[in-house]
Amino acid sequence: MALAEVLQGLGTSQTWLTVVSLALGIFAAYLYLNRALPEGAPPLTKGDWPLIGPISFWTRRWDFFREAARTSANGNFSFHVGNRVVVGVSGDEARRAFMDSRHLDATSGYAALFAGAPTVPKAVDSDQEDINDQHFFKRITAMLKKENFVKSLDALISDTRSRLEDLVKDPKGMTDPFESIYGIVYQLTMRTVACNEIADDRALLDKTLDMFEKIEASSSPKLIILPWFPFPGKLRRLWYGGRLYMIFKKIIEDRARTGRREDDPLQFMVDKGDDVKEILTFILGALYAGQLNSGINAAWVIIYLANDPYWRGKVWEEVKALAEKYDGDTSKSIPARLASAPLEAWENELPSIDLCLRDSIR
Repeated sequence: MALAEVLQGLGTSQTWLTVVSLALGIFAAYLYLNRALPEGAPPLTKGDWPLIGPISFWTRRWDFFREAARTSANGNFSFHVGNRVVVGVSGDEARRAFMDSRHLDATSGYAALFAGAPTVPKAVDSDQEDINDQHFFKRITAMLKKENFVKSLDALISDTRSRLEDLVKDPKGMTDPFESIYGIVYQLTMRTVACNEIADDRALLDKTLDMFEKIEASSSPKLIILPWFPFPGKLRRLWYGGRLYMIFKKIIEDRARTGRREDDPLQFMVDKGDDVKEILTFILGALYAGQLNSGINAAWVIIYLANDPYWRGKVWEEVKALAEKYDGDTSKSIPARLASAPLEAWENELPSIDLCLRDSIR
């Protein structure tokens, strides 16, 4: 009898503990989100629920944006994502402000809405974060200058040609562009912003791509809403981000130990005096931000062209014209002749491909 009373009392205590915890949690969430908007921010849009924000932001994002802009007095609106205030803007004036403002930090905004992306530890000092951002844009701008980018053009063409020839030889006669084309873009991105050791090693290339894909697959709304909570996806990101860190760190240390040099972006940063942290911060950030967008856009271009004979024909005629202009040897294949085209030709003499890419981005 006494034992039953103790168990009953324990059950009652657990019930009360649960109720109190829920009440405190709801109250904390209320205080967490329902604070004043920043000065000058547009009014909140409708349906801005505590903690999760507008449900349609997570389920029908483009429809959500259009509806919120339509019901706003000036096309601009605010809403919450977790504890953050997000401002949506529309119209020419707002678009100019968004594109031209020097006070907006694209890196921090991207990180906030993609919580847990792989990175190396950053200083907590805001001034140091500004320095980190300036370093990133300074390095990426230098690498994409003609005199630096053109050094890797032959390797980029060779990489692409080799991978596409593998597709032609595939007995299945079919491919999933979100695997094959995505993989090609990853190799080109690795070659452009990182190092030859990985770009030249198909096994290591596939291994690091698999890590990036596992990090991407762990993305979820709850990670954005509560980025500090150790959800399984958060732990997976930390694990695979750490493994990527160690792979690049080993390559850097191996070059330093052996005195070996490569004509690639990693060597460029070493020669500029960047330390290991700065190099890894740049490489991981550039790879991650570039691959997600470029790989998907390129895959969609292939899909759209496969289903549109008109544009496929225009693109093919441009490619043939480019090959014939810079290499008149008709005994060679079109891909082999394209290798003779200079960088300026790739940039300026394929307008239909440029339109296709722009439409894919749109």
